[in-house]
Amino acid sequence: MYTAIVEDKCAIAADGGSMMLTVRNAAGKETVFFINRGFDVKNTPKYNQVRDDKGHKLSDSEKQQLFAHLKTLKTRCSSEDCAEFVDAFVR
Repeated sequence: MYTAIVEDKCAIAADGGSMMLTVRNAAGKETVFFINRGFDVKNTPKYNQVRDDKGHKLSDSEKQQLFAHLKTLKTRCSSEDCAEFVDAFVR
């Protein structure tokens, strides 16, 4: 499971709202998650899809588990910006 949010590797894409969030596990391995909220996919099945850096599309169950875990990790954010970013990612 992930133990930290990597704040300097979080980004908002220029497509109208997609977001990238990097997390780290206890061994130091980082995983990137990308949530698709681009204008071009709004009102399509691709909107709000979450993929990891290997291209795996998270199922609804996996996505909800990730979001729940991110909410607990949010308490470890060292800045308000990080906490706000996590809130926006899991919305």
